Amino acid sequence: MRTGVLVGGLVLCSFVLAGNQLQRGISPTTSYAVTGRFNALDSDGDAHISKPEAMAHVRLWKHFAGADADGDGYLSRWEYSASPSD
Repeated sequence: MRTGVLVGGLVLCSFVLAGNQLQRGISPTTSYAVTGRFNALDSDGDAHISKPEAMAHVRLWKHFAGADADGDGYLSRWEYSASPSD
């Protein structure tokens, strides 16, 4: 009985966490490694990588325009994780 309650609680927590991540623009397929690299490049912590921040990663800088799917001049977590330069 206790095990069932514990497992149910863990499942519920994982759904809440996944929903919170989706609200912040983190897809369920975004790995911790990609998130870590994104956070390292996002030096001002605004949840976007700007062109000056991308300059710290030569390959990302070269592919920035193609990775910026919405053309706003910033890479979101989703755009970064979908880019070939992550």
